[in-house]
Order: sequence, then structure tokens, then C-alpha cells
Amino acid sequence: MAAGSRASSASPPACRVPTTSAISAAGAPTWPTASRTAPRRRPPDMDTKDINHSEVVTEITGIFLDYESALMANDVDALNDFFWDSAATTRYGIADKQLGHAALVAYRQGVPAPNFTRTLHDVRITAFGADMAVAMCEFTRSDTSLRGFQTQTWVRFGTQWKIVSAHVSMIPMPS
Repeated sequence: MAAGSRASSASPPACRVPTTSAISAAGAPTWPTASRTAPRRRPPDMDTKDINHSEVVTEITGIFLDYESALMANDVDALNDFFWDSAATTRYGIADKQLGHAALVAYRQGVPAPNFTRTLHDVRITAFGADMAVAMCEFTRSDTSLRGFQTQTWVRFGTQWKIVSAHVSMIPMPS
């Protein structure tokens, strides 16, 4: 078969995806039971000229560093406000997870102020168009030899940037 050719012209089977309109009692998206029948419109391709606009990267870098300051100060109200107020917000922590903004707010109420310092390394911000960016960094903490990794997906809603998804992990690093 020639490269790029398809074995069949038939459409691939419909996949099941969670919908924001179907939210479980726990606040998490639910999976539809019937397959989708309407064809999905493909968004226009993103051009490389839409990647890393300097003004978006600069703006998100500042907000990301503000988040870090709030984290180390345990400014719970500010931390909660950085996240999108939605049941679709997801945060995976080092030993915890929050599905939905309400779960995040409840979690933050029980988190004590940090008794360690944190140093960020290799902060990387990648902007995709004018309204979406991913912030990534490594970090070290004064209370452990583990290396930390943090990723946040930011989306602009109107004039405000919000974290819609975050993941934090720590692992031992070889010496």
C-alpha cells in the first residue's frame, strides 16, 4: 500500500468523549452511551505564526510567577481564583487530585502553608494563538531531594486567564 493511502474510505468508528453538558453528581464529566452521529467540523489548522506570540508569552509568564508567589504564601483565595470555576477543571497533585473547581476549593482549605522553599528551573511557556498557553517547569524544594515537575494549561476567558488543567509530580533524580 502506498504511503499516505488508506485501506478503506469508510469513516473511522465514532469515539466516545465526555461532554460538559453531562456532569455526574460528583461533578465529573460523564461518558455518553450513544455514539455521535453528527459529523464533527475540523477547526482550521494552526499556523506556526500563531505559536509563541511574545505578548502572550510575556503575559502568561507574569501570571505564572504570580501563581508561584501565591502558592508559597498559601494565599488560598488567590490560588482558587487562578483556576477556571468549572466542574471540568482538573488538577492532579503529588498525592491528590481534584476534579472540578469545587473540589479544588475544598482541597485548598485543608492545605497548610508550606514549610519549605521552592526554586523554579527551566520555566517554559508555549502559547498557542492568543487565548491558550501551556506553562511547564521543574522545581526543587528545600525539604526533599526529589525533583518536581509542574504543568498548567491556561485559557483566556474574555479578559482573564484561567488554569483549566494542572499536574504536579515529584520523582527521584539520578545523581
